[in-house]
Amino acid sequence: LKNHQEFITSLLVKHFHHHYEEKWDPEEILIGKNKIKIEKMLNIAYLLAVCAEGEHKYAEDECRHIFPFQKLVSIIAHPDIPIKQKMPFLFLLKEGYLNTKTKS
Repeated sequence: LKNHQEFITSLLVKHFHHHYEEKWDPEEILIGKNKIKIEKMLNIAYLLAVCAEGEHKYAEDECRHIFPFQKLVSIIAHPDIPIKQKMPFLFLLKEGYLNTKTKS
C-alpha cells in the first residue's frame, strides 16, 4: 500500500461519488441502522487515513475535501456514535490534518 498511496487515493476519489450523493452526511450514516453503509464509511475513512500517512499531499488534500475538519470534529464529538466507530476518523484527523506535509 505504501508504494501506491497516490494511486489508491485517486481510485477512491474517482469512485467516491458513485457510491455517495453530492450531499452526504457521515454522521447520519454512522448513527443509522444500515450496517453495510456504516462499514463502508468506516473503511473509506480508514483507507484515506492510511493513504495520507507519511505526509502525502494528494491524499491529505482529498481527506480534507471528503471529510472537512468541522465534519470530523462533529463525528468525534457525537454522543450517539460508538467510540469504536470514531477510531478511523481520529486516525484520519491525525494523518489528514495534524501529521501533514501541508502547513495550514
